[in-house]
Amino acid sequence: MISNQQLITTLQSILGMLELDSEDSLKQNTLSVCDYLGSPQFSIAVFAPFNHGKSTLLNAVLGENILPMDLIPTTSTVVSINYSATVKTVVTFTDGRIIQEEGTGLLQSYGKLDEIGHIKEESVATIKIYLPHPFLKTGVELLDLPGTNDQQIRDNLVIQQLLTADLVIQVLDARKLMTLEEKNHLQDWLWGRGVKTVVFVLNFLNFLEEEEQEEVQERLAIFASLFRGYLPPGVSNVYPVNALPALRGQLKGDSSRVESSGLTAFLEALTTIVSQGKGKQEERVTKIISRLQEVGFRKVRELEVLRDKELELKQLLKRGFRQSVANFRNWLSLPHLFCNYGEGLTLALQQNKFQEWYQEELGREVLKYKQECEEWVGKSYSGELGVENLGLKMQGSNYRDIATEYLTRFHTTTLSALSEYEVTALSDSEPDSTYQLQLLKGLLEKVLLQGASN
Repeated sequence: MISNQQLITTLQSILGMLELDSEDSLKQNTLSVCDYLGSPQFSIAVFAPFNHGKSTLLNAVLGENILPMDLIPTTSTVVSINYSATVKTVVTFTDGRIIQEEGTGLLQSYGKLDEIGHIKEESVATIKIYLPHPFLKTGVELLDLPGTNDQQIRDNLVIQQLLTADLVIQVLDARKLMTLEEKNHLQDWLWGRGVKTVVFVLNFLNFLEEEEQEEVQERLAIFASLFRGYLPPGVSNVYPVNALPALRGQLKGDSSRVESSGLTAFLEALTTIVSQGKGKQEERVTKIISRLQEVGFRKVRELEVLRDKELELKQLLKRGFRQSVANFRNWLSLPHLFCNYGEGLTLALQQNKFQEWYQEELGREVLKYKQECEEWVGKSYSGELGVENLGLKMQGSNYRDIATEYLTRFHTTTLSALSEYEVTALSDSEPDSTYQLQLLKGLLEKVLLQGASN
């Protein structure tokens, strides 16, 4: 069984080979799963449509007003809340800049939207708040996600972050329970993606009559039953919490008010869930890996087709190259050279015009055969066929003998260079796609083994 870090490396390597677009959902989902696998913290993500009391609930959990609760969409990006001995806020921008300061003032500047839904600075990547809170000290990270009925870009951000959480808290409004949008979230964002450790918090129940409260809770229980078996024994996945009374009770230190708001029971449940330790959310990981394998093996088939075409082309090029070499060899035969060039070379030597003759006669033909051979292997081999204009050995005045000696040396030297070039150019080398194919298949098989071991 490979470690989480090895699995992360393998998944990231597969993504690199698939060359998916940065906006591709599979790429984003896989990277989110990698974030989940690599995090040592117990991550609790809280999400809800705008104005459902999500930030108020988180403030009640923390016991102080940390997150803005204006009557406009406030959360513009993911705000993560972690433990530290001192209170500070760290803002990271997409260009790599980081600013931090004590307190939470930066959150008001960079984590809020204005009245028309604009962020003060669009380049904010992450916002982290650090607090000396005992619940956070147990290794918990709270994620305040953007409202889900604001803009598609922030919905996409929420969808990805849900895959990174060990526990998801969905805040619902008892006054308009389970809208079509919320039902779709349950099916598409959670259940359908293997995110099943979910707790539902029912806010604003205090605005309803007692009879209506019972009816709403019964309706919610039907939807929540899908997720009931994924929490520790004895822990419910539905908690009525009136967030604003809970926060006021926390701020005033009124324990009876906190308990009557439903917050006490909810906090006890969270403590129990966290005490079980960081769980293995295998289903969400398996779903993403299965999809990645599906796309990966499709890529494998494409590479196999490409490799076969490259091999076929390579064989065609080899046959053409061999034929060109054979033609060159026939031309280089001594009988052919003597018959076609002997008299011309003898006359050129007598007239002291060897260089002119070479360029117009022998050299021109050599260049033609040389280029033909090189063209066949030009796409797969960068070497050059070395053919030289040999120097003359002018010994005596028998020009015919000198011409015969020159053509004989030319035959031997050029034929040797051609044989060497043929061996090198035809040396077996795999097509470019073969390496990619072997690497991708190896990575996918490694992930398959991980799935089998689980």
